[in-house]
Amino acid sequence: MADVATEENTNTEALEQFEGLTGVQKCAILMLLIGEDEAANIMTNLNPEEVKTLGTTMYEVQDIDQETVNLVLDEFLQIIKANTALGFGASDYISSV
Repeated sequence: MADVATEENTNTEALEQFEGLTGVQKCAILMLLIGEDEAANIMTNLNPEEVKTLGTTMYEVQDIDQETVNLVLDEFLQIIKANTALGFGASDYISSV
């Protein structure tokens, strides 16, 4: 029973931490997850101030707990699913591009 309470508290703490994250912090977490080469490729599309801000933020969030990272990933996947044409009118989307 104590393990469940601890697990619930951890989930609550992770949720609270997630809800307090800014968009830049969430982006920094995702950048840390995709790997150095992919992150560097994305950084080439940013202006110097954005690179500085994102780089600093990546350093700040590098030790965030796994449950909060999972919440960031879940939100990212929800956004992608809502904005992707895969499986839903992909032909129309491809034609318009």
